[in-house]
Amino acid sequence: MRFLILALLPISLSGCDVSPNEAAICAGTLAARKAHAAALLVDGGPRSQDTGERLLTGMKAGCAE
Repeated sequence: MRFLILALLPISLSGCDVSPNEAAICAGTLAARKAHAAALLVDGGPRSQDTGERLLTGMKAGCAE
């Protein structure tokens, strides 16, 4: 029983140290960042608000688009 507990302990702790992959976030939000920059240049209004919201949502999700 002790062996089982000791064997399972590292498995349960391994999920606690998950850090975001910055390269994946940058790559995953590249299109959204470009679209947002273009929208800011075009209108700076409703279109850029929409693209900015998509960009922030993608960054919060860790680049899941």
